Amino acid sequence: MPEPFRTDDELVSAVLDGEATADERSRVAADPALSARLAEFAAVADALSLEHGGDLGSAFSRLTTSGVGR
Repeated sequence: MPEPFRTDDELVSAVLDGEATADERSRVAADPALSARLAEFAAVADALSLEHGGDLGSAFSRLTTSGVGR
Protein backbone atom coordinates (compact mmCIF):
# COMPACT_ATOMS: atom_id res chain seq x y z
CA MET A 1 0.00 0.00 0.00
CA PRO A 2 1.46 3.40 -0.92
CA GLU A 3 2.18 5.91 1.80
CA PRO A 4 -0.35 8.73 2.13
CA PHE A 5 0.72 12.13 0.84
CA ARG A 6 1.60 14.53 3.64
CA THR A 7 2.43 18.22 3.41
CA ASP A 8 5.79 19.10 4.94
CA ASP A 9 4.22 20.31 8.19
CA GLU A 10 2.02 17.20 8.41
CA LEU A 11 5.08 15.05 7.82
CA VAL A 12 7.10 16.83 10.50
CA SER A 13 4.16 16.64 12.91
CA ALA A 14 3.81 12.91 12.27
CA VAL A 15 7.50 12.42 13.07
CA LEU A 16 7.16 14.44 16.26
CA ASP A 17 4.06 12.48 17.30
CA GLY A 18 5.68 9.11 16.55
CA GLU A 19 3.15 8.40 13.79
CA ALA A 20 5.50 8.59 10.79
CA THR A 21 6.70 5.57 8.86
CA ALA A 22 10.39 4.66 8.78
CA ASP A 23 10.65 6.14 5.28
CA GLU A 24 9.06 9.39 6.43
CA ARG A 25 11.41 9.63 9.42
CA SER A 26 14.36 9.05 7.09
CA ARG A 27 13.10 11.75 4.72
CA VAL A 28 12.90 14.30 7.55
CA ALA A 29 16.31 13.32 8.90
CA ALA A 30 17.91 13.67 5.45
CA ASP A 31 16.39 17.08 4.67
CA PRO A 32 17.97 20.04 6.52
CA ALA A 33 14.86 22.20 6.10
CA LEU A 34 12.54 19.48 7.44
CA SER A 35 14.95 18.74 10.28
CA ALA A 36 14.97 22.42 11.21
CA ARG A 37 11.16 22.50 11.10
CA LEU A 38 11.06 19.43 13.35
CA ALA A 39 13.31 21.23 15.85
CA GLU A 40 10.94 24.23 15.77
CA PHE A 41 7.89 22.04 16.35
CA ALA A 42 9.65 20.21 19.19
CA ALA A 43 10.61 23.49 20.86
CA VAL A 44 7.02 24.74 20.72
CA ALA A 45 5.70 21.45 22.09
CA ASP A 46 8.26 21.56 24.93
CA ALA A 47 7.40 25.17 25.76
CA LEU A 48 3.67 24.45 25.82
CA SER A 49 4.19 21.33 27.88
CA LEU A 50 6.28 23.19 30.46
CA GLU A 51 3.80 26.06 30.59
CA HIS A 52 0.94 23.67 31.24
CA GLY A 53 2.56 21.40 33.80
CA GLY A 54 3.65 18.70 31.38
CA ASP A 55 0.10 17.83 30.34
CA LEU A 56 0.10 19.10 26.80
CA GLY A 57 -2.86 16.96 25.72
CA SER A 58 -5.26 18.51 28.22
CA ALA A 59 -3.82 21.97 27.69
CA PHE A 60 -4.22 21.64 23.94
CA SER A 61 -7.81 20.48 24.33
CA ARG A 62 -8.62 23.46 26.55
CA LEU A 63 -6.91 25.91 24.19
CA THR A 64 -8.58 24.57 21.06
CA THR A 65 -12.07 24.24 22.50
CA SER A 66 -12.12 27.50 24.45
CA GLY A 67 -13.55 29.39 21.44
CA VAL A 68 -16.12 26.75 20.50
CA GLY A 69 -19.67 27.99 20.73
CA ARG A 70 -18.83 31.68 20.55
